[in-house]
Amino acid sequence: MKTTFFVLASLMLFQIQAYSLDPYASDTTDTGIFSGATASVKMAAAKREWNDNNMRGALIIYREVLAIEPDNAQALYWTAKCHYKLKSYDLAQEYLDKCIKEDPKINKDVDFFQGQIYHRLSRLDEAIKAYEQFLARNEGKKTFEVEDAKKFIQECKFAKSQMSNPADVQITNLGTEVNTRFDEYCPSITANGKLLVFTSRRSTTEGGEIDEGGDYKYFEDIYYSERTEDGESWTKAFGVDGEVNTPTYDAVLSIAPDGSSIFVYKNNASSQGDIFQSYYDRHEQSWRAPEKLPKPVNTSYFESSASITSDGEKLYFISERVGGMGRG
Repeated sequence: MKTTFFVLASLMLFQIQAYSLDPYASDTTDTGIFSGATASVKMAAAKREWNDNNMRGALIIYREVLAIEPDNAQALYWTAKCHYKLKSYDLAQEYLDKCIKEDPKINKDVDFFQGQIYHRLSRLDEAIKAYEQFLARNEGKKTFEVEDAKKFIQECKFAKSQMSNPADVQITNLGTEVNTRFDEYCPSITANGKLLVFTSRRSTTEGGEIDEGGDYKYFEDIYYSERTEDGESWTKAFGVDGEVNTPTYDAVLSIAPDGSSIFVYKNNASSQGDIFQSYYDRHEQSWRAPEKLPKPVNTSYFESSASITSDGEKLYFISERVGGMGRG
């Protein structure tokens, strides 16, 4: 009986201490000491999900915090960060505006984050102003954010100049035969315009597994679609046949102009950021297992984004090796 009393007393003491140390607890709440502790615990749990790169998981918990404390500036700020990571830029702006209203100095990089959102929303003048405010607050400092702010200002100015003289082009969504609610990117098309390959992170990927050690999305696979006979649309996309797709990450970089091969990017335990090439077996009508390109293409540095000329004589690609013009 004494043991039971001791345990109950300890639990109550923990709750009282958690409330007294909780920076987000409200003195005016009428739900008692447990609501403050609950918000604090949820904030810690949400931050763990954020650190695990599980943006959706973190967002769910931050919403629970805001249901308890609608004016919690920290919860508003990190909700905005989650929406930004999930590419919901309008919602990111909405929650950051609410956060700044509650606490204009919520974070030392708040101006930088504000600039990033405006940048994504094409509100370029406001983005430049936010970046400049961030630089003014960090004058003399040498950080990645400072360098990025300088670069982003130039990007905004370049975008403004280009937008003032728009190109006469029409952008059309390829429709539900190709696109899904999941991510689709890195499209590449053959020279005759009949075969399209791209990378997707949809539920039908090989193995159907989610990257729980990364961003909690499905792993990447390579898909293809063919131009319909009338040339007006595209056929339903499927994963490429053969030995290319695996239960982990498989991303297409480009397809050769004649459709004879595709360049594949792999980043795993055995190949950390390297370019592979898979050839199409016309007899088997499937793609062979990708083979890693030898030196001097692949090195111990990161390589990606390969594209070959129509005559097959030159290969262009990105590398972080020594001698480039980047930050390395």
